[in-house]
Amino acid sequence: MGTGRQAIAFHSLGAKKVCHYDISPYQVENLKRFIESNSLQSKITTDCADLVNIQLPKNSFNLVYLHGNVHHFSHTGIGLKNCLSAVKKGGYLWLHFYRSGTIKHFVICLLRDLISLLNVDHREYFINSIILFSDNLLPDYFTSTLMDDLFASYIHLYTPKSYTTFVQDCNFEIIFSSKLEPLGADVDHKYAHESTILACKKNNEKDLNKCSIDILSPERSINQLNTEIYSANNHKEILQTIYAYNSLKAILYTDSIPKSFIMTVAFKVLRVIKDYGVNKTKNNHKHLQQIFNNSREIIEKEFKIT
Repeated sequence: MGTGRQAIAFHSLGAKKVCHYDISPYQVENLKRFIESNSLQSKITTDCADLVNIQLPKNSFNLVYLHGNVHHFSHTGIGLKNCLSAVKKGGYLWLHFYRSGTIKHFVICLLRDLISLLNVDHREYFINSIILFSDNLLPDYFTSTLMDDLFASYIHLYTPKSYTTFVQDCNFEIIFSSKLEPLGADVDHKYAHESTILACKKNNEKDLNKCSIDILSPERSINQLNTEIYSANNHKEILQTIYAYNSLKAILYTDSIPKSFIMTVAFKVLRVIKDYGVNKTKNNHKHLQQIFNNSREIIEKEFKIT
C-alpha cells in the first residue's frame, strides 16, 4: 500500500505477484509506466484506491505491507481492518505508523495548525523548503517527506498501545517490532522514536467484523497541542512551548501583520526538526520557545502592538 517503489522491490525479491494500491493517481500512473515499459503486467498490478472506502479481497495475500500510510487514512481503524482482512491465514502484516507523544509529531502538528489559515499553494512551501534546506537546491528526502506531513489531508496519531491492542484483537500475533520502546510512555519528547514498526502474523480466520474500529477512529486521534494531555502528567516544558506558540499565533493572524511572517516562522521551526535528527540531546523546547517569544516581541515592537 502506498508508493510503488516497494512493489518493484518485492517483485525483484521474487514475489510471484504484487498488487499495489495507492490513493495518489500520480503514483499509480508512474508505476503503470514502469510496469508497461518492463513488460511486468502479469507480475505487478496497480490501482488507485481509497482503502477506507474500497474493500480489498479477503484472505488473499501472504503479506500486506503498510509503511507510512495508515495514519493518513481518513479513518485508520476502517482502513487497517480492511487490510487485515486481506491477509491469508498464516500470512503476515508489516505495519509502520507515526506515534503520538513524540517531539517530531508535536512540531508537525504545530506547523499544520500554523499554516492552516494561510492560503498559500503547497508548491510555494515546497520550492522555498528546497531553497532553504537542500544543499544542491534539488528536491531531497527531507523536503519531500515534510511536504507530505504538512499537507496530507489527515494525520491521525495514536499511542503504540492502541495499535498493538487493535491488531491483537483482530487475532494477529506480534512477532517482531522496531522502535517500539519506550512503550510505557504516552508522551516522551526526548527518547521516543517518532514511528514504530510491527510485524504481525495472522493466526486464523477470525471474523474481523467483531473487532472494534473505535480505538483507531478519528475521534480518538490525539491532538498534540491539547494542553490537557500534558497538564495531567506535569510536562511543564511542553506546556510552555504551547503557550508561547499560541501567544505568537494570536498576533500573526491579525489583519495588520504581513502573512509572509507565517511562512517565515514555519521554516524557522522546520529547522528544529532537521536538526533534531542530528542532535537529539538538544533542548528543543527551549529553542522553540525562543523562536516564538522573540518573534512575538519583534513583531509587537515593529508594529507597535500592545
